[in-house]
Amino acid sequence: MAPHRPELPRREWRQGGLVLLDSTQTPVYFGGDALEILLHPAKALSFDAAARAERLAALKPADESRAYWCVEFLSGRRHYRCRGMRLEIVHRAPNAPVFAMLLERRVDEAVEATRLPAFYRLSPREREAVHALLDGLDGEQMAARLGISPHGVKALLARVMRKMGVTTRSGILGKYVASVRRPEGGRGR
Repeated sequence: MAPHRPELPRREWRQGGLVLLDSTQTPVYFGGDALEILLHPAKALSFDAAARAERLAALKPADESRAYWCVEFLSGRRHYRCRGMRLEIVHRAPNAPVFAMLLERRVDEAVEATRLPAFYRLSPREREAVHALLDGLDGEQMAARLGISPHGVKALLARVMRKMGVTTRSGILGKYVASVRRPEGGRGR
């Protein structure tokens, strides 16, 4: 029987904005943070209609007969999902919206740094080595703190790397840094 591992953080999506397009693919409405998401990293007001149209076209399916679609994309370093749908309007006025695109931001709940050792099933000795690494000690300093040889430190950190699924000491640090960065609301990283 495989050992029990704590459940990974679940992925959530938070609404970021809404875009409505008319039959000529011209946006007739931008709601929420839609412009900022679509045009990042440039300022929304500095983009012309052609740039907006190009970005929106990349989020639409090749087969425009589809009633619903979903596309994931990056805007800067953030992950987004565009859920689009064709609107069925009975009495369509000129320039009435025919497509709606809901933009949602992916939010991964981070594993708290205090729970990482248990999550990766680190032994008490491996935890000590990780804490020494987090304190910025090099191999020789870690060896002195732990009372083992520098080669022992390498072996200990190699086991930690294998358990955490990384290949470098900076990878270990990266897992800890990522675990304490929590997005708040619609801002922050």
